Amino acid sequence: MSTPMSILIAVMATFGTSAMELDPDDVFCLAQNIYFESSIEQRNGKAAVAHVTLNRVENRRYPDNVCGVVWQHRQFSWTQDGKSDRIPLYDARRREQPWVYDAWIESAEVAIEAMLALSQDPTEGANYYYAHDLVTPSWSEQFTVAAVIGNHTFMRRPRGS
Repeated sequence: MSTPMSILIAVMATFGTSAMELDPDDVFCLAQNIYFESSIEQRNGKAAVAHVTLNRVENRRYPDNVCGVVWQHRQFSWTQDGKSDRIPLYDARRREQPWVYDAWIESAEVAIEAMLALSQDPTEGANYYYAHDLVTPSWSEQFTVAAVIGNHTFMRRPRGS
C-alpha cells in the first residue's frame, strides 16, 4: 500500500536532483497544507496557497521554515479542526480513493514547483487568505486584497505597514 510520504518522494524524484535536495518534511508539510486548504481548487488556487505559505517563511513575523509556518498555532483551520490530519488514500474498507490520490499528487507537485521557484506567485506576495464563500473574518478589514482565486481571497498588509 502506498503512503502519502512514499507518493511524495516518488513525485519529488520526477523533478530530478534539485527536488531531491529539498527537505522532504518541509515538502510534506507544504503539500499537506495545500491539500487540506485547497484540494478542490484548480492548480492556480493550490499554487496560491503554496505561495502564501512560502511568503510567510520569508516574513519575519512568522517561523523561518515551512513546517513551522504550517503548524503555527491558529494559522490554518485544518490544523485545529479536531479532524484527522492523515491524507485519506484509502477508505474504511481499505479501498483506494482515486480522487484523493490525484489531489495529493497535484498538491505535492505544486509544493515542489513553488519550493523550486518553478511557479510564479499568483497572490503577488500575499501572506493571508480566507475562504470567502464561508467566512469574512474581522481581520480582513486591516489588509489589502491582492487576488481572488477560486474560493479564496488573498490579502497582504497595506504598503508601508
